Amino acid sequence: MHFIPSYYASQYYSDYKNSGSSESTYVRFNSGFNLLGWQAHADTTFNKTDGSSGEWKSNTLYLERGIAELLGTLRAGDQYTSSEIFDSVRFTGVRLVSRYANVAKLETEFYAVGAGDCTD
Repeated sequence: MHFIPSYYASQYYSDYKNSGSSESTYVRFNSGFNLLGWQAHADTTFNKTDGSSGEWKSNTLYLERGIAELLGTLRAGDQYTSSEIFDSVRFTGVRLVSRYANVAKLETEFYAVGAGDCTD
């Protein structure tokens, strides 16, 4: 089992001459682990501003597994649709994403081969 964490953190403090000060904290955790052929992914943020207790938000949380026979990946959990054509939309569910475009061209093309006698 491999656990792969990453995070980004920032804290801002501003002091204004005539109107006091403000402070905010932002942290983003992006982590995952692999177990028995499955990959678990989690993307979570924490945001705190003046006077608030802070808010945790789960952006994505899903399990993923490659399926070689289908040239694709099965993903289940909280995720987003592709934004190639339209804006992405968050949903909870299962989807199968094809990696067919990544297969070498020679593996996807078919050429008919003819054999026979061409005598008159």
